[in-house]
Amino acid sequence: AGLSIHAFIEGIPLFIDQGGSELLTGIILHNIPISITLMAFLLHSGRSVLSSFMALLLFALMTPTGAWLAYYLLP
Repeated sequence: AGLSIHAFIEGIPLFIDQGGSELLTGIILHNIPISITLMAFLLHSGRSVLSSFMALLLFALMTPTGAWLAYYLLP
């Protein structure tokens, strides 16, 4: 849950900093090792592969969701 909230909040500046390809690149590079670690922890905890991939998908969608909500909710 904490990583998902973190990823959601990371998406908000993507709307504010329009054209910020450096920020997008930084977020992508930042989330790659987090995703690998998250998947390893989920699989090691005994979750099924499908359940782990679903959790990873939810995590992956949080940053675009944060950017999307910022676009529609911020003036």
